[in-house]
Amino acid sequence: MTDAMYNAIYNAVKEATAHVVPESEISKKIVKHVFKACSDPEILQLPWQHACKEVVERAMVGYCGAAGDLDWFFDVDLVPAFMVVAYELVQRSGASVQESVVYEVVQAEFEAELDRRLLEKSLYDVCSKIWKEEKVSSKVAQCLHKSYWTAFEEVLQDGTLQREMLYGLDQKSELRRVESFTRQWLDDGIGRAWVIIEGSQAGINQQIVMKLIKMLLAPFGDTHPYSCLPGGFIDNLGRPPQDWAYIRICSAELFRSWSGEGAKKKRRTGPKRKSEGDEFEQAILGSTEEAAEEAF
Repeated sequence: MTDAMYNAIYNAVKEATAHVVPESEISKKIVKHVFKACSDPEILQLPWQHACKEVVERAMVGYCGAAGDLDWFFDVDLVPAFMVVAYELVQRSGASVQESVVYEVVQAEFEAELDRRLLEKSLYDVCSKIWKEEKVSSKVAQCLHKSYWTAFEEVLQDGTLQREMLYGLDQKSELRRVESFTRQWLDDGIGRAWVIIEGSQAGINQQIVMKLIKMLLAPFGDTHPYSCLPGGFIDNLGRPPQDWAYIRICSAELFRSWSGEGAKKKRRTGPKRKSEGDEFEQAILGSTEEAAEEAF
């Protein structure tokens, strides 16, 4: 790519960020990452759709590293800047494509990258508030991030995807899918981090799990619309409230599961110590679970 391309990217970024980013920062924080991403000769060998997605993905890696923790990061729309590159890629490919189609591809990829970054940030923030040790909170956040996508894919394979695409899902089916995702996500994520959690100051008990679920529902508070639950699962239902009945049901089911063979296997590799969760586990095992699930 040429100096003219760099200047075009710079001007597009400058215009898009004028309301929040000092001009002195846009070159090192944003422009250089976009320009570097589109300067790889291999990009030009890809079909234009793949090339556009690859540029956005590569640029966002550097951009997130340079500015991901800054206050204005989520307030900047870089789609116009990426469109400068996309026009060039489409032109060089020789394809005849409508501008609106190119825009949709670029916008979808950019928003997907922002969503991934927002999920990472929210998981880290939530875990840091529960487990104060940096090593512990970082590990738990990483495990929850890894298990998130595993649970997401598993829930999508529950047999309702085709029906959803053709007719949509009724509210009961959507609610059941959200509940299934929540349980699978936490079961896998906490399981991955079980040893380091058990050795932490806070440890793990039913109350902590309930607190974790509530914070994941609204990691930035009730006034902020974001939720760690997949948007595709709750767009129609809305975000579950803080008094969601399934929070208690899920935590009880998880502790019943963890008190059995599964938890024993997790504990083998770590030091064995009595945690605050033991009292809650005994209470759970001796109680009767609420029979009915309440709607949101």
